[in-house]
Amino acid sequence: APSFYENNAHNSVKFDDGSLLLVFVDSQGDLEPERIRSYEFGYLGEFPSQGLTVDLKASHEESRDLIDNIYDASYVQPYPFLNRFVNFLGFQKGGDAVVDAFDMHIKYRPTRHNSINLQYGYIDIEGKKRERLNPDEYRDLSTYAPRHTISALFSHRFAERLEVSMAYYRLSEFK
Repeated sequence: APSFYENNAHNSVKFDDGSLLLVFVDSQGDLEPERIRSYEFGYLGEFPSQGLTVDLKASHEESRDLIDNIYDASYVQPYPFLNRFVNFLGFQKGGDAVVDAFDMHIKYRPTRHNSINLQYGYIDIEGKKRERLNPDEYRDLSTYAPRHTISALFSHRFAERLEVSMAYYRLSEFK
């Protein structure tokens, strides 16, 4: 469901007599809920005698009628010269997205002083969201996240509570 703010927002600057100087955000109200369908499958394997934990997750999410703040170029401020300086936003429905993802996390403790953590993530986002009204402009959502992420962390604990770690982290290019 839309948040209270999304459904009722009205941010403006007024004079002492109550007349409007300018409006930043004005919700249309009566927004219908977004529709989200999500599936997630996972596996958590813990193998204490080998010092190994494996966590795998695959997910699929479909989001429809996304609510977002959208710039409306047709809105005219009470003092029109202010249109050059202030972007008017309103909350409206303006997008759909489908997200498929896979995550893997492997934690290995060969000894009580050493640990190795490996992580991999894959995400595929398809969809668009409205950025602007009058004229309508949409943004491709596939550019919102890198397709692949990978990280590795090695740590060693010495006596006297001293720990040293080394990490590697990499993102693929955004689609």
